[in-house]
Amino acid sequence: MKLPPFSVIPLSKDKVQEGFCSGSDDPDHYFSAQFGQDTKRNITKCFIAVDNANQKIAGYSTHLLRNTQH
Repeated sequence: MKLPPFSVIPLSKDKVQEGFCSGSDDPDHYFSAQFGQDTKRNITKCFIAVDNANQKIAGYSTHLLRNTQH
Protein backbone atom coordinates (compact mmCIF):
# COMPACT_ATOMS: atom_id res chain seq x y z
CA MET A 1 0.00 0.00 0.00
CA LYS A 2 1.34 3.39 -0.99
CA LEU A 3 1.69 6.02 1.74
CA PRO A 4 -0.20 9.29 1.38
CA PRO A 5 1.99 12.36 0.73
CA PHE A 6 1.56 13.62 4.30
CA SER A 7 0.75 12.23 7.73
CA VAL A 8 -0.83 14.37 10.44
CA ILE A 9 0.37 13.52 13.94
CA PRO A 10 0.41 15.19 17.37
CA LEU A 11 3.51 17.31 17.87
CA SER A 12 6.10 15.94 20.29
CA LYS A 13 9.28 17.43 21.78
CA ASP A 14 11.55 15.36 19.54
CA LYS A 15 9.84 16.77 16.43
CA VAL A 16 10.31 20.35 17.70
CA GLN A 17 14.04 19.73 17.95
CA GLU A 18 14.07 18.76 14.27
CA GLY A 19 12.91 22.27 13.48
CA PHE A 20 10.50 23.92 11.13
CA CYS A 21 11.03 26.88 8.86
CA SER A 22 8.09 28.47 7.10
CA GLY A 23 10.04 31.55 6.06
CA SER A 24 7.81 33.76 8.21
CA ASP A 25 8.96 34.97 11.64
CA ASP A 26 5.69 34.66 13.59
CA PRO A 27 4.84 31.02 12.75
CA ASP A 28 8.48 29.97 13.15
CA HIS A 29 8.72 31.67 16.56
CA TYR A 30 5.49 30.06 17.76
CA PHE A 31 6.68 26.62 16.67
CA SER A 32 10.11 26.91 18.27
CA ALA A 33 9.26 28.83 21.46
CA GLN A 34 5.60 29.16 22.32
CA PHE A 35 3.80 25.92 21.55
CA GLY A 36 5.43 24.08 24.46
CA GLN A 37 4.22 26.63 26.98
CA ASP A 38 0.71 26.63 25.54
CA THR A 39 0.60 22.83 25.58
CA LYS A 40 1.82 22.61 29.20
CA ARG A 41 -0.86 25.10 30.25
CA ASN A 42 -3.42 23.01 28.35
CA ILE A 43 -4.35 25.96 26.13
CA THR A 44 -3.65 24.37 22.75
CA LYS A 45 -3.00 21.05 21.08
CA CYS A 46 -0.55 21.14 18.18
CA PHE A 47 -0.47 18.78 15.19
CA ILE A 48 2.12 18.57 12.43
CA ALA A 49 1.99 17.47 8.82
CA VAL A 50 4.99 15.29 8.05
CA ASP A 51 6.12 14.82 4.45
CA ASN A 52 6.23 11.03 4.14
CA ALA A 53 8.84 11.17 1.37
CA ASN A 54 11.54 12.85 3.47
CA GLN A 55 10.09 12.79 7.03
CA LYS A 56 10.41 16.59 7.33
CA ILE A 57 7.80 18.79 8.97
CA ALA A 58 5.77 20.44 6.21
CA GLY A 59 3.36 22.45 8.38
CA TYR A 60 1.49 22.62 11.64
CA SER A 61 -1.90 23.43 13.09
CA THR A 62 -2.86 24.47 16.61
CA HIS A 63 -6.25 23.90 18.18
CA LEU A 64 -7.48 26.03 21.05
CA LEU A 65 -8.61 23.83 23.95
CA ARG A 66 -10.00 26.54 26.19
CA ASN A 67 -10.81 30.20 26.22
CA THR A 68 -8.00 32.24 27.79
CA GLN A 69 -10.02 35.40 28.41
CA HIS A 70 -11.01 36.25 31.98
